[in-house]
Amino acid sequence: MTHRSAAAEGWYRDPYGIHQDRWFSAGSPTALVRDEGVEGHDDPPGYPPPGPPAEIQETDEFPADDFRRADEAEAIGGQYGQARAFGQASDAAVTGPVD
Repeated sequence: MTHRSAAAEGWYRDPYGIHQDRWFSAGSPTALVRDEGVEGHDDPPGYPPPGPPAEIQETDEFPADDFRRADEAEAIGGQYGQARAFGQASDAAVTGPVD
């Protein structure tokens, strides 16, 4: 017997409590499981889950507000163009890199 939950498609908390997460396809739990981010295979038990699948709050590994330039403070003062880059490269070639 297969347990179906209306629109469950993707990773959900494992309703059986055996693994951290379990993949649902077409509303049914599958053998694809995940623990601490490591995926594996383990067939679901032969009985229906005790309740509907619980959604997982996915976190973005690279949040949008983290995309800032390392030289942001300097860049605010103006454009970093080819002429400026050439000048800094020439200075570094003569005097060595700036710390």
